[in-house]
Amino acid sequence: MADLLVDMDYAIMTINSQIVYKPTSQRDDPEPDNDREVYVGNLPQHYTIEKFVNFAKKCGSIYSVRLLKGSGGLNKGFGYIMYRSLAAVDIAIDTYNGTYLTESDTNKPLIVQKSLRNTIMMIYGLSRGNNNKYYIRTEINYFVINHPSLLLKFECEDDSKLFISFKSLKAAQIFKKKLKDTFNMYGAKMYYFNDTENWELGLDITDQQLKELRDNVDNVDFAAAAEEEKLTRHDIMAHVHTYAACCPTAGPIIHLGATSCDIGDNADLIVLRDAFDILLPKLAGCVKTLGEFADEHKHLATLGFTHFQPAQLTTVGKRACLWLQDLILCEKNISRIRADLKFRGIKGTTGTQASFLQLFNGDYEKVRELDNRVTRLAGFPASYSVTGQTYPRIVDAEVVSSLSILGAAVHKMCTDLRLLAGMNEIGEPFEPTQIGSSAMAYKQNPMRSERVCSIARYLMNLVNNPLSTASVQWLERTLDDSANRRLCLSEAFLAADSIMLTLQNILEGLSVFPKVISRNIEKVLPFMATENIIIAMVKHGGDRQVCHEKIRVLSLEAASTVRLEGKDNDLLDRIVKDPYFAPILDQLPHLLDPSTFVGCAPDQVKHFLKEEVQPVVNKYISKIKTTATKLDI
Repeated sequence: MADLLVDMDYAIMTINSQIVYKPTSQRDDPEPDNDREVYVGNLPQHYTIEKFVNFAKKCGSIYSVRLLKGSGGLNKGFGYIMYRSLAAVDIAIDTYNGTYLTESDTNKPLIVQKSLRNTIMMIYGLSRGNNNKYYIRTEINYFVINHPSLLLKFECEDDSKLFISFKSLKAAQIFKKKLKDTFNMYGAKMYYFNDTENWELGLDITDQQLKELRDNVDNVDFAAAAEEEKLTRHDIMAHVHTYAACCPTAGPIIHLGATSCDIGDNADLIVLRDAFDILLPKLAGCVKTLGEFADEHKHLATLGFTHFQPAQLTTVGKRACLWLQDLILCEKNISRIRADLKFRGIKGTTGTQASFLQLFNGDYEKVRELDNRVTRLAGFPASYSVTGQTYPRIVDAEVVSSLSILGAAVHKMCTDLRLLAGMNEIGEPFEPTQIGSSAMAYKQNPMRSERVCSIARYLMNLVNNPLSTASVQWLERTLDDSANRRLCLSEAFLAADSIMLTLQNILEGLSVFPKVISRNIEKVLPFMATENIIIAMVKHGGDRQVCHEKIRVLSLEAASTVRLEGKDNDLLDRIVKDPYFAPILDQLPHLLDPSTFVGCAPDQVKHFLKEEVQPVVNKYISKIKTTATKLDI
């Protein structure tokens, strides 16, 4: 302790569960590069920061020392030394690696190696044969020029994959945040890996093994794995064996301590999350296009229906807002379920993490840290605190239920479009060379809307599968979930994606026929106007009861003409010819103006689009497709 007291420019502090000995804030010395940092493992857990600093000083001038805190006043058995020179790093490694702190030390020999805190980011998923790589490289080069202190190197392995090495995880996170929209735009996916995760948890994994695992991620022979599965009848072990064949040095540690669901269930959750991220912008795209349609037709009066019988007037835009309301509710529901998704994490065979507790010599904090780190690396904020062998199968029911509800919403909308197409008020896209019927050449069937309804019905009924599966999972788990989930989950998303694609195509080419709409209004408008006519007559001194009786008699006569003789509604002609109504004849054009029958519909549309629709569109605006949606069938 006396030696430390002399260093007045240094201080001991606790930062993020680390005991740190470093320069005080008054010092101007820049932090050395990461290549001057040494990792020291297998330290006694009672080792103090004071002893560790004195240990470090024996090899050269130090900048800082970090000792990772454990529980109960102990450390986690490892720490880091940041030297001011590369020579000191070499001396420390040559002097201490593989040695013991004292001759009587019963701990494992010290591991003293260069720290590999630099973070590697792999960018993959780039389409071959286009300019994606060029654009992303341009963005990266611009970033490098403006942030030279964050990056170590940038390399391109082939047309579909890029690697960037950063000086720290924080630097990689800064880069990811700045260029997130760019990578999303070009379909790339990013994952970053910290090479010291396993070292810091105390497992004996070598540089060569880590490098071998990373280098062979994309070299797995899936055809060989399929053949292996025929022998093992086990999908995970087939892939473990195949991956191990690519990694002769690392093969012995692959799947160490894990069970199949540590791999399969976590992978499923990543897929579910990413599938939602693909689907939601497509849903938002439909919301955007339908919102534009509603705004364009917010003033166009149309006949409203209840019980599929003529009711009061509404507007075409207001009716579209009813469809929009359902889609927005679906977006909120799906977004909530996507946000609530958690990682299964590293839980072992029955969820107790027993194998990992043994692996880490009874250190529960290390088990938790492993679980948390893998969860974060997968991009999840948290894992389920407790599980059996699998993540809760109720989650699958929630996921498919949200998609089934979307199916119901779109089914209702496309059913409405089919009814309106039958009345020739609205038509879905119909191409010049499209054939409606092999027999009836004149047909223009709403086949896209019919297709959506057909797929939506299938999607709506899928929800019974995950509900049943969740209900029959015995105790910690049974395997009768597996085959059903492989079908149901994938088909639910494929069906939902197909629905969104087809609906977007319909909305982009939706046609409205105002003259037909006007003619349909004219058929019933005289009946709707009778109350306005009665009020106008009363304002001119008429008797409300007398007027009502005259309107009733004339209306029945007109209805009889329509129904029995097949003629047009002539109620207005009858009113004009009746001398009783002479005082208001000059008001009839205004009293019969359809726009006076739609109430607040136009204002409701404007308010709804601003308050409800636009926030959803803005949420996904950078991901919404801007080119026309084409269907191949």
